[in-house]
Amino acid sequence: MADFPQSECLGLAPYTKTSYEPNMGRSGHERVYEFVLSPSMFSDFAFEAYGKGIVDVIVGAVCLCFIGVFLFFAVPDFPTLSITLKCAVVFFGIAELFLVASLCFPGFRKRFVTSGRIQREVDLFDWFDYGGPMFPSLYSAEHQGTSTPCRFVVMDDRVRLMRMPAGRMVVEDVPWAAFGKVTVTRSCVVLRPGALDRGSIHFSGPYWSHVSAGGIGCSVLVGLDAVSDVDAFVKDCRSRIAEATSRVKEEAMMGGESES
Repeated sequence: MADFPQSECLGLAPYTKTSYEPNMGRSGHERVYEFVLSPSMFSDFAFEAYGKGIVDVIVGAVCLCFIGVFLFFAVPDFPTLSITLKCAVVFFGIAELFLVASLCFPGFRKRFVTSGRIQREVDLFDWFDYGGPMFPSLYSAEHQGTSTPCRFVVMDDRVRLMRMPAGRMVVEDVPWAAFGKVTVTRSCVVLRPGALDRGSIHFSGPYWSHVSAGGIGCSVLVGLDAVSDVDAFVKDCRSRIAEATSRVKEEAMMGGESES
């Protein structure tokens, strides 16, 4: 990874520190895991980073109630409705089915809801080297066999995720206190903040809004095949997160007491 001279700042969440010229020296306390990031692994990672779409589930449930009330009163009178209202009933009926499927089936939510969010919110050129499409997708990357070599470094105060798409080195440093959960997927271990802590709704127009689960900023991953003892690794990460979070809270309390 030291052979790649260039670096790139991603502009992630405030917790994240992006290094331009990483120090390649390692201390005795650092542990290094090298793996290859594939589009399917990134899909698993993004789904976990978004908290399995929990913010979308909450908003979808609210929308489901409103649409359900409309259909409850409209469907019995469907034959007598105008063409416009009939089209509205059909449209909302399809939307209702989509919402029900996304709420009940995580696989459906991952394939359609989360994949669409990745396409809108994530610059995939910072994760993979694409050789063709102007607006790439994970689907096209997977069919092209695209992959990215990565290195995950565990340090005392933070973790570092290094990746090399298109010969550029992208380095993310995230402190332990920024994380809230450690989860294991079929292909990787994901460290991320709490989903509900980062969820929000942004009104971007007069008739629609944009629901955000905080993106994948401050979320990192390591390939499952790079970790020899997954249970021990997860336990160690969780203990480090708990210690760092407790230390941050203590510092905040001491700072508040000193100001008062």
